[in-house]
Amino acid sequence: RNCVSANGRINMGVIGCGKMADGHIGGMIDNKKCRLVALCDVDSARMNYQKQRIENAYKSRGIAADSLKTFKDFRELLAEPGIDAVLIATPDHWHAIPAICAAEAGKAVYCEKPLTFTVAEGRKVVEAVKRTGAVFQVGSQQRSSPEFRRAVELVRNGYAGDIKEVWVGVSVGGPEPMNWKPEQCPETIDWEMWCGPAPYNPYFSNLLPKFNPDRPYDHGWNAWRSHIDYGNGSQADWGAHQFDIAMWGLGLDGKGIKYINVSDKGDMPGGKGWRQYKYVTESGIPLYKGLYPKSPKKIDGGLTFVGTEGVIAASRGHFYSSNPALETAKLNDGDEFVLNSDNHRDNFFDAVLKGTPLAAPVEVGHSSCTLCILGNIANNLGRDLEWNWRTEKFVNDEEANRFLSRKNRGQWAMY
Repeated sequence: RNCVSANGRINMGVIGCGKMADGHIGGMIDNKKCRLVALCDVDSARMNYQKQRIENAYKSRGIAADSLKTFKDFRELLAEPGIDAVLIATPDHWHAIPAICAAEAGKAVYCEKPLTFTVAEGRKVVEAVKRTGAVFQVGSQQRSSPEFRRAVELVRNGYAGDIKEVWVGVSVGGPEPMNWKPEQCPETIDWEMWCGPAPYNPYFSNLLPKFNPDRPYDHGWNAWRSHIDYGNGSQADWGAHQFDIAMWGLGLDGKGIKYINVSDKGDMPGGKGWRQYKYVTESGIPLYKGLYPKSPKKIDGGLTFVGTEGVIAASRGHFYSSNPALETAKLNDGDEFVLNSDNHRDNFFDAVLKGTPLAAPVEVGHSSCTLCILGNIANNLGRDLEWNWRTEKFVNDEEANRFLSRKNRGQWAMY
């Protein structure tokens, strides 16, 4: 159970001060439910930029901010007794260990998606949350968006009939080995700590550019997500969002699929020339990821449920149904409704302060992340796979099972 400071606000620590954290910090500065009290990053330049930003914002409102603490090592931040909760906004290879340590330190946790780098890590995070009772929200914020919530409620209540298939709009890029030429690491960056539990590679600026305070976060997204040692590619970046909504709509939260097929032979509904992923649920419903041919243009990048009675689709800011009446129709009193959350961070804060149910609890984040990782494994092996989501193992396939975990490097091997 998480404790909250005596003033009724949540004292927040931020682990990772990159581009994703920048957006979160902007939202938390103005939120009266929390107070930012600590920052952690392996790059002192990024961290000090955010420290100054927060202090200036608070001082302009007459709020004392001189006590804002900074740390290079997340373990020191977690040892601070006055911190109630943490945001984890690090690269994917640095999600699991801080998440587990935060739960064990009695902190509430908001962890960015995808939840973890490997399936085994995800299970460890789930078990830590169960063991400690920590409030734990995964940053799958589409669950707090009205267009996705409406699509899910209509699908789950049968307004599209029986679902025949689901199309998930995620680009096809997976992680790859990178053979970049090493560069001189900026003095502000602790590169050994950045690599952390993952394999060590020499510094390269595409992974973490030198910080420019005049143009702090306009360099685009760092390339670590596409590096096979540190991320799981766009498959996990966007897949953690779209597969999450697909499984939510099918009523399979916290569960999984049975078969995975990856094909570039043109024998899938998207046509030739595209690598496509086909996931099949235990009930036989296929989820396709790859070329996205069956949705209205405004839904590109979202997902589409194809049913016996029509199509229901959603993307960020857009909702579509082949039955126009469903775009505005009210659900019946006897229908099943999902959690009504309109702000993902506020939902987390309310869970900490009042015990409000979470929009994206840890088990859901883990199962959605797992689907993304399974697709990468099938793609890397170049063959079909059968999955048992209850045991979180591939069926009679030790070669594939070896990709479900990774030994942590150096001092992090104990986790």
